Amino acid sequence: MIRPRPAAPPNDEAVRWNRAMGEVWSQILRSLNLDIRGTVVEIGPGFSEKIAYGLAEIGFRGTIVLVDPTPSARRWARRRYRQLLPSARTFAEPFTLAEAMVPPGEACALVSNHVFDDMLLRLATPPSVSASLFKRMGPGRACATEFVKTWVDLQSNPSRLAALIDEAAVDFARCATRIAPRLVVANQYPSWTQQRQGLASIHECGLRVLHRLEGLLEAAGFVRTVEPVAAAPGGATWLAMSSTSHAPPAGQ
Repeated sequence: MIRPRPAAPPNDEAVRWNRAMGEVWSQILRSLNLDIRGTVVEIGPGFSEKIAYGLAEIGFRGTIVLVDPTPSARRWARRRYRQLLPSARTFAEPFTLAEAMVPPGEACALVSNHVFDDMLLRLATPPSVSASLFKRMGPGRACATEFVKTWVDLQSNPSRLAALIDEAAVDFARCATRIAPRLVVANQYPSWTQQRQGLASIHECGLRVLHRLEGLLEAAGFVRTVEPVAAAPGGATWLAMSSTSHAPPAGQ
């Protein structure tokens, strides 16, 4: 797990921020010899194309499966990814993390960008409430009042929060075990939007999920890798692990 230096961008540079994070994704995926003709499963793309920028940079022309339970996010992500990756096949699946599935061993990578805080929010609220919260999210939108209140309440109950952090890590690890990809790559970084709402501490909750996930993946047969990333925006922490049961793709 690596911690590039902080360099949080202002809100009016959202496009530059997405492209900068996409560049780091491209560096990491290239260093890990991602099969550009393989299948990539992304958990929780939401309203973000950062991974799409990274895949486009390395000339990805395989298949990408976007897993997101929010209809508006799926529609947005599918459209945007097809724009950025015209040579790839893009599918958007209306599944939760627990339902995400491709044939075991078919995916070359399971990837996720800044998803752990959203996972915690979903686990902390009834399905109807979380569906309403995520339905109102969108590119550049501020956090909803209910979002802020839910997180304030959650952080006032440390024991419940700790249980949800463990549950989120276990759910992600189980997904990785079912899909059995060659690579698992995820990150967590401070959100400028959340900081603006006085919720900077959400980042630490996401980091706790990431650290717990690392241990679970190691127990499941994944090993840590070292990526040549000298610096990245936003103070991001990256986790990249490879399966010991997969051989590198031919020609990589």
